Amino acid sequence: GILKKEGYQVELFDTTPYISDDGNLSQKNRRLYLQYREYSDEDDLGIVIKENLMHDFKKAVFEYKPDLMIWSVVEDAFKKTLNMAEVVKDYECVKIFGGVLPTADPEYVINQENINFIAKGEGEITLKELAKSVYENKDYTKLKGTWFKNKDGVIIKNPPNSLTNFNDGSPDF
Repeated sequence: GILKKEGYQVELFDTTPYISDDGNLSQKNRRLYLQYREYSDEDDLGIVIKENLMHDFKKAVFEYKPDLMIWSVVEDAFKKTLNMAEVVKDYECVKIFGGVLPTADPEYVINQENINFIAKGEGEITLKELAKSVYENKDYTKLKGTWFKNKDGVIIKNPPNSLTNFNDGSPDF
């Protein structure tokens, strides 16, 4: 929603309707931990379950041709995030990983293969500044609220960005 409001063209790739093979996220484990009840995805929710996440994601990226890719990462979906980053590692664009996990454990996230840029903390201001830098083809490696790992493996730890006033925006559902 933030980027749309700024006038950028935005596309969302939602992994929700895909069957997961990530151990903790399996339907069986989700039922076991009372995170999920038996129902028919198609009959009860009108959702058609998809099965080839990585193929569909790679196809979407190469068809859409983004200049900037943004992942919002939580711990239980991190393996999936790493797999997604792997399938598009040869696609050249700015890729940033933000959300709960990079904020809580930035060292762990930034030291993963195929991840060289993370956002820490609230990302609303950082995201607007990053999009503007990418659009204007300016250096984005020193933006507040980010860490950047250069080609030599040196991590640039930029200071945090200012806090966001949540009354200034609304979610885009």
